[in-house]
Amino acid sequence: MEYPNHAHGILTSDPCILADKASGKYYMTSSHFTIDGKPASRGMGKIVCLVSEDLIHWSDPQVIFDCTETDFWARFSGYPATEMHYLGGKYYLVGTGSPRGDTGHPMILAADNPLGPFQPLSDEPYGPAGWDLLDNTLYLDEDNHPWLICSHLWYEVSDGQMVLLPLSDDFSHTIGGPMILFRGSDAVWADDQIWSKTDGGGIAEAPYLWKAENGELWMLWTGRSRTGYCVGYAKSESGKIWGPWRQMERPIYAHDGGHCVLFRRLEDNQLMMSMHVADKGPKMLTIFEMEERNGELHIINELTGNWLDTSGGNAIKYRRQKCTEEPAMTYPGSLEELAEQAKVKLEEE
Repeated sequence: MEYPNHAHGILTSDPCILADKASGKYYMTSSHFTIDGKPASRGMGKIVCLVSEDLIHWSDPQVIFDCTETDFWARFSGYPATEMHYLGGKYYLVGTGSPRGDTGHPMILAADNPLGPFQPLSDEPYGPAGWDLLDNTLYLDEDNHPWLICSHLWYEVSDGQMVLLPLSDDFSHTIGGPMILFRGSDAVWADDQIWSKTDGGGIAEAPYLWKAENGELWMLWTGRSRTGYCVGYAKSESGKIWGPWRQMERPIYAHDGGHCVLFRRLEDNQLMMSMHVADKGPKMLTIFEMEERNGELHIINELTGNWLDTSGGNAIKYRRQKCTEEPAMTYPGSLEELAEQAKVKLEEE
C-alpha cells in the first residue's frame, strides 16, 4: 500500500484513529475527508478510511463498507463521526445514519479485518425511536459486557445529554436504557447557552472512553466554552460506565477544536490523541502526544501543525501560516528516566 497523502493536507471532521497491533498500521475513519483540496468523502451507503504506518503519511481512501440499494442502510445519506474499534477479537464500526427528514440512528457494523468488508449487525437502528443520537462510541467493560454511549443532541433537548445504552453480548441490539449520564451544562467550563436565542442549547458530544494508568475510567467529550468548541473529560467515581461522572474543572483543549480519541503509538506505546481543530472550518486533522500525570491528562506536543492557521478563542491572535515543517516525534518518558539520561550525559562529558 502506498501513502501519498501528508497529514498537513488532510481536512476532516471527527477523526478516529485505531492503532492496530495485528497489522502494525493506523486506520482513520471520520465524518468526511478532503485531501489537498479534493473531496474524498464517502458517498451514499459508503464508509471509507485512511491507512498509515507513521501517523504522518496516509493512504488514499479505502472503501470499507458499501451496501446495496436494497439494504436498509443504503438509504442513509452519510455516516457521521464513524469510529473503528477492536474489541474481543473483532473490528467494529459505530456511527450514525441520518436519512433526510428523520432523526439520527446509531448503527454498528463488524468485520474480521480493519479494511472490511464490514456488515451491519442489525437491520434496525439502535436507540429509542424519535431520539436524535449522534457521535456514538463503544465500550467493553471488565466483565466483557458491551455498551453504546451516544450524544442526545442539544437542539432536541436544549441541554445536550450523554446517554448510555446496554448492548447484547453480540452487539446486535440494545437490552435496556437509555440512561442519562450527564448534561453539557454540568461542566464548569461550559458556556451557558441553554437559554440563548442565537446559539441554542448546551452541547454534550463526541464521547470516548479511556482506562487511565491509575485504573480510573475517563470519558473524553466535547462541549462549548466561551472560546469555542472545547474538549473536556469526566471521571467515573464508581469506576463503572454508569458513573456517577465527575467533570474535571479544566478542559484538555479550548481553542475551538473537538471530537477526540486516545490511542497508543505502536512503536513505543506513547499516548496520543487525534481530533479536529477549527470547528467553524476548515476542520483539520490534528494529532497530539499526551501524558497522564497525577491523575490528569495533559498535551505534550502538537504533532501535525495544523492548528496554527485555524485556531480560535483566545489563541486567535497567535494565528500564523500553517506549519510546513516535518512533524517531530518526542517521547517524554518519566521524570526519573529524564533525570537518569541527563546524569549519564553529564558523566560522558
